[in-house]
Amino acid sequence: NYNVHRGSGTQLSINGARTDQNLFIQDGTNTNDFFNMTPGGVTGDSLGVEAIKEFKVLTHNFSAEYGQAGGAVITTVSKSGTNEIHGNVFEFHRNSALDSRNFFDRDPVNPTVRSDVPAFKRNQFGFTLGGPIVPDRTFFFGSFEGLRERLSTTEISTFPNQDAHNGILPNVRFRGRFICGEPRGVRGQPSQPFCDIGVVPNVQPYLDLYPLPNGGDVGDSGLGLYFWNNPRPLNEDYFLVKLDHKLTDSDDFFIRSTISDGEFSELNESSIWRRTEENLNQYWTLEEKHIFSPNLLNEFRFAFNRSSSRTDETGPVDESMWFVDPARQKAAGFEGGMGLLFCRGCGINQFGTSTRTPQQHVLNTFQYIDNLIWTHGDHSLKAGISYTRFQYNYRNFARLQGT
Repeated sequence: NYNVHRGSGTQLSINGARTDQNLFIQDGTNTNDFFNMTPGGVTGDSLGVEAIKEFKVLTHNFSAEYGQAGGAVITTVSKSGTNEIHGNVFEFHRNSALDSRNFFDRDPVNPTVRSDVPAFKRNQFGFTLGGPIVPDRTFFFGSFEGLRERLSTTEISTFPNQDAHNGILPNVRFRGRFICGEPRGVRGQPSQPFCDIGVVPNVQPYLDLYPLPNGGDVGDSGLGLYFWNNPRPLNEDYFLVKLDHKLTDSDDFFIRSTISDGEFSELNESSIWRRTEENLNQYWTLEEKHIFSPNLLNEFRFAFNRSSSRTDETGPVDESMWFVDPARQKAAGFEGGMGLLFCRGCGINQFGTSTRTPQQHVLNTFQYIDNLIWTHGDHSLKAGISYTRFQYNYRNFARLQGT
């Protein structure tokens, strides 16, 4: 799913070029996302396959009309209505009964015995419908696709065990010395296997946030394995509406709107903080073609495309325990959170809100294209102009909650 430096679309490297050097075109206009990456929703893919009429991948020898690409140009053309009504309805279903078990799906008390498969349901459904509004003159086409996924994955974290929660730690070396020291007259040996160092009262509430391990201790490290299920619900809806109209015998016009709206969430960095990503992609294209003569054709397009994404985190920790003033965090327009707890080099998994969130990205693309195609005998000449304005607005409050 969402990657802080890559967006949410599937990453493609073509001709050895970087993943941000491809160009994605729908009905002749640019649909790259705010990182100039593959357009995609929270699923990581672009829905709406049933609405595609033509699909083409150009990997070399681009013509002049395809700028902004060093890897490949991927173009799609959406379907249109005809004089006959056509449509379809579809549903794809998967669930845990149809899938194999993950290696880590096991009983934490008895690791050699595999547990039940975590919950999983996936439904992908939709329909298309196209036909005439005015026969031979005006046509419509519409498509809807929805995806609902309820997936849980098995996660394993390393957290302080019960002894560590009570301030009892192994007598190990720290900065060259044993925590509880060495026996008098004996060097290089611990004075006792464990030390009762207690817990500072101000630290106890944070230590108590760590869930107690349920998978056994990790040697005498004071740590244990914690097995937990990570519910990762996903919802996405895709809409496409297209209207074609024949103005005159020499003029054809269409307008097409595409919207992809989705939300995905998962437990992040720990087992209690939930990261939520909201993704909304909107593409509008208008095209007019005019035939001046059997040998001369002009096509004009205008597009307004918007790719937006918002990532935030929420958790059940009282605001009195937040590292950074809650009012200051909320003034940024996000939920805010406690912050990130980590212990460098001691084997405990990071715990708390992520350092990469919250953030928001919005890319508005305004595109104007005009092409003139002239055909004479065995020769064809195409000339035109393309003007694109990119308006990128983003808010990135990395480490807003502190560490």
